[in-house]
Amino acid sequence: ERISDAAPDDAELIGNLFVTANRVAEQEGLTDFRYVINCGPQAGQSVFHVHLHLLAGREFSWPPTSSKVFLVSISITNLSLFIIS
Repeated sequence: ERISDAAPDDAELIGNLFVTANRVAEQEGLTDFRYVINCGPQAGQSVFHVHLHLLAGREFSWPPTSSKVFLVSISITNLSLFIIS
């Protein structure tokens, strides 16, 4: 129902979600876009299955609002959490 419910066994499925989104972006001729995954009703999730939104067609700013933004940077060697306020 939520991406936050994903387990290690779901890694291939989640990877395929992004690969499919990349294919859609390529088919639509998009070179600049944003992935969005809402996790929970307060984050804007209204459809309760794992999916992502591919946003494009205009310039986006960061952070998107004045509220606190949590950036998670994941690499093979470490996990970093940045809080931007």
